[in-house]
Amino acid sequence: MVQYLAVIRNEKGLHARPSTQVVEAGKQYQAEVILHYDGYDANASRLLELLSLGAECGAEIQITADGPDEEDALEAIKALVEQEYDLD
Repeated sequence: MVQYLAVIRNEKGLHARPSTQVVEAGKQYQAEVILHYDGYDANASRLLELLSLGAECGAEIQITADGPDEEDALEAIKALVEQEYDLD
């Protein structure tokens, strides 16, 4: 198992667009990726779970990945969670 503490950098938080990209990435890996925030867990391959976290800009999210390709999965999800989106 690998872990990383990520910070949401997008001004709108972990909303629909980044959550959808996280789900698409999460489904590409065999590892199970879980995002932990404010006492709640969300599977990175389930959109409603990610949206229900309600993670806002500046929130720290613990990402854990467990499985055969856990390091690659963690890196992919980490990059998406910490990405800033141009919303104009």
